[in-house]
Parts: sequence; C-alpha cells; structure tokens
Amino acid sequence: TRAFLFLHIADPMAEDGATTYDARVTKADQSVGRLVRYLKEHQLYDQSTIVLVSDHGQGLGEQGEAGHGLLLNDDVLHTPLIVKQAAGAGAGRRVSTPVQQIDIVPTILDLAKAPVPGNLRGRSLAPLLDDADFTDERVFYAESLFGRYHFGWDALTAVTDGHFLYTGGTSPQLLDLDADGTSHANLADERPDLVTRFQ
Repeated sequence: TRAFLFLHIADPMAEDGATTYDARVTKADQSVGRLVRYLKEHQLYDQSTIVLVSDHGQGLGEQGEAGHGLLLNDDVLHTPLIVKQAAGAGAGRRVSTPVQQIDIVPTILDLAKAPVPGNLRGRSLAPLLDDADFTDERVFYAESLFGRYHFGWDALTAVTDGHFLYTGGTSPQLLDLDADGTSHANLADERPDLVTRFQ
C-alpha cells in the first residue's frame, strides 16, 4: 500500500508575543518528532521517504528585517531541504548545490517511481541524492511585492547562482554567499561584471 501525507506546520510563523521564535521552532520540531515516532512504532519509517522543507526563511533582525516578506536577504531565501530516503539511502549526505522548491514535486514523483508530467518546470533531484553527476547552472529568481503593495515602494527582485546574491532596486546589492562572516558586504561596485550578468 502506498500513501502520501502532506503535513503543514505553521508553529514557527505564529505571531505570539509571549513565545520566542526558538520556542516556536522547538514546538514544530516536536510535531515532526511525533510523526517520526508514529512511523517507527508502526514499522513504516524505514520504507518511508520524508521531505522536510520550509517555504521561506526568517529574518531575525540581523539584516534589517525581523520576519519575512519585505526584504530579499539570504536568511529569508535560503531554506532547509532535508530528504530522508527509504532504507536510509544517502543517510548523512550533505549537498551544497542550490536547488529550487519547484524541484520538490518532480523529486518526490521520481523517488516514488510515479509518472512525472512533462509540464513541470522543476527537475528531479534524485541524481543529486544518489551522488550522481548533477550540474546546475541555473540562476534562481525571487521577488517581493510586499513593500510595493503596502508602502508604495518599488518591487524588489533578486537572483542567485548559489555563490552570489544580487538584489535589484534603487540600491542594488551584490553579496558573496561563500564568504565567511563578510557576506553582508555589498560588492556591486567591485564586481560590475557580475552585476551586469545578473541584471
């Protein structure tokens, strides 16, 4: 018997002045833990594929936003994606290749050996999970219209190749995502070649 479960946990996004963000994340973690315990108690865990993903990150004030939706910083755009495959395949493997959320559906269908419709824009990440040769030269696009709709600001757009993040708008920024501790330095004036590429 095959089954599909979609579990949406909104605890970390809940607005509760009495509860810290860390406590809300802990509560979400406990919910996932209950599901994992259930699967193990019913001998379903080993044969299950579990995909854990966040729809967005969360600004915690370091880059000018305590929340999400307004700015396009890496702490909001870079989200976790954890895939636990059946029978523990690939357990402990860490991958730094950037991917998109539109890749999740084709990946799940591929791992379930189900037909993948030809009109999906994403692609299966199964080869990446299997340590196969997987090159991805795509540049990923993001936008935020929150400021435009609520404050009359220009729309914010961003593109990234996983190494650099370019944010357009009235004050363009180019950030080096690979630089330890200095990723918040704007390199737009120093790297006009990359600014032109991303524009």
